[in-house]
Amino acid sequence: MKFYIFASGSQGNATLIVDKSVKILIDLGISKKQLVNHLAELDLSFDDLDFILLTHEHSDHTKGLESVNNINIYGGRNTYMCPSYREIEPYRSFRFRQLSITPIALSHDARSPLGFIFKNENEKLVYITDTGFINEKNMQLAKNADYYIIESNH
Repeated sequence: MKFYIFASGSQGNATLIVDKSVKILIDLGISKKQLVNHLAELDLSFDDLDFILLTHEHSDHTKGLESVNNINIYGGRNTYMCPSYREIEPYRSFRFRQLSITPIALSHDARSPLGFIFKNENEKLVYITDTGFINEKNMQLAKNADYYIIESNH
């Protein structure tokens, strides 16, 4: 499993998770042009992305979504509205190819803020952003990960 942090902070957030053939973007708080430039540095294009996961609805995580279409976007309840948006529930894991993804509820002033735990057969990655604290349930789920990406500027 690999990850690439394209932007982090109040000016914008975007992180790419890559696991074999899976390419998932977490948040699109930068312009599509900026994203395309970052992807090109990895010899990838926007069309290589499988889907976008949203942590929450604040503009530093979503402002680039207005310029994308024809890609599925997943996030918490009432986080975003478009025809390709799919709601996911905290603690209800789902699989995409070989990758298990568990959304976790976070403490943030947003509608349904989520973090994510990614697992394949050998590795575990925890992604948490903009949370006030990490509760005991999430601490247990995050335990013994190979990678932790925690962005906090609050």
